[in-house]
Amino acid sequence: MGQWRSRVVVLRSALSDAADSNDCSAAGLGVRQSRRLSADLQFQRQALHIPSNAANLTLWHRFFERHCGCPPPSCLVLLLNEPESNALMHVVCTKLLRGQRGTDYTATSTSRQAADDDDVDSDANGSDNEDEGRTSAQKDPSDEQPVVRINDFPSKFNSNLSLEQQETLRFFRHLMPLQLVHEEGTHRTSPSVSLCGLGVWLYAGAVAVDLPVDPDLDRLFNDLFRACCRHITVLSEHFKGVNAPLLVRVEQGRERAGTTSPSSKQYWEMNDIGEKEVTALYTLLVILAKILRQNQANAVPI
Repeated sequence: MGQWRSRVVVLRSALSDAADSNDCSAAGLGVRQSRRLSADLQFQRQALHIPSNAANLTLWHRFFERHCGCPPPSCLVLLLNEPESNALMHVVCTKLLRGQRGTDYTATSTSRQAADDDDVDSDANGSDNEDEGRTSAQKDPSDEQPVVRINDFPSKFNSNLSLEQQETLRFFRHLMPLQLVHEEGTHRTSPSVSLCGLGVWLYAGAVAVDLPVDPDLDRLFNDLFRACCRHITVLSEHFKGVNAPLLVRVEQGRERAGTTSPSSKQYWEMNDIGEKEVTALYTLLVILAKILRQNQANAVPI
């Protein structure tokens, strides 16, 4: 991951130099070519509706809701500067942490509990006149599209699951790809909606995040690291068996229960968790550990 981050930094720097008409000679480009590249980059940012204010996290929540369900564009990590990358990572971590608790942050909500909003609103006091000042006639039609939130769908957890197990399942419902099925009679144009999961967004953000991070984002990394450790503990307690790695015990538990691997899991029961889920959890844990280690100069004790 460190090699990818260094490559992203180099590519960002090269694009910035090439798009700067005052310093285009360093990139071997003429003024006209440099201006064209700068215009292309700005067009791509506008096409993706990237906020121009990295300090306003409310705008970044709206940006993420616009792209919810889809994987991040491959060019996104190059279009974002360091503060913007950190803002996006802040939003993704917040959504995963709140999603596992059963509460989703909404950018347009006006009735939010202060205790739940400390990690989002502390830096959201900035203003973005360009994005906020658009009139209703100028709004993009996609602004009116409904936002899909996983926790808005009816819960179907088995009654014998503990609260900790339900939190672990909600964690995987947000982390992994998921196909949500609408209830009958909801008059939806499509009976289901597919979401790519927050895992791919977390990996993209980890590649592009600027270190050392600010204390608020560092606190979110610590909270997410602790959450991953708790979920590993929950899985270890549920999938008991021989003295073997957790990955082996999970697969043995699924075999004993006669559980097959469906093409689309809903994560309503513990046996929906298999090899891919455990691997993703350990991968996220390793990524967070590496980020926290590289951020020691600005670290919060775990």
